[in-house]
Amino acid sequence: MKSTDADLYQQLRHFLVGQSCVVGVGNRDRADDGVGPYVVQLRDPRARGTWIDAGETPENVLEQICNAKPSRVVFIDAVRHCNRLGDCLLIAPGDLDDVRLSTHAGSLGLLAEYLRVRSNAEMRVLGVQPESLRFGERMSRQVQQSAKDLAAILSEILLNRVAE
Repeated sequence: MKSTDADLYQQLRHFLVGQSCVVGVGNRDRADDGVGPYVVQLRDPRARGTWIDAGETPENVLEQICNAKPSRVVFIDAVRHCNRLGDCLLIAPGDLDDVRLSTHAGSLGLLAEYLRVRSNAEMRVLGVQPESLRFGERMSRQVQQSAKDLAAILSEILLNRVAE
């Protein structure tokens, strides 16, 4: 996360209302692709809402998401969006075609549409600009720091959110 931290915080604060679900997507064995699960791992356990580590198969947690009855769902994933390494972008799943996709982003649009129909929840993708998605590499320091920042921001917002 960079100079737009305050803007991203406000976007997330306004989006995460009602019953929220945070879904970390990615493969921990593929460098920066593991950012989504890492954010879920780093969350404050007292934060409200449903937090799910979907790993590299988010389609396997669709029922878990629906059973949580969320009004808002945010997927966290490595997404190539042409910004600086570690920068974060909150986008609607339908806008994924307008950015360079990660290994999961193409399917996230379809999964989000399925969830919207099943749950009537609003969806967003919180994309983190990766450096590498190579198998066997470690997560870059910039993406690690972004994950720590995102976990803190999301936890703070959801700690202070009253269930509606």
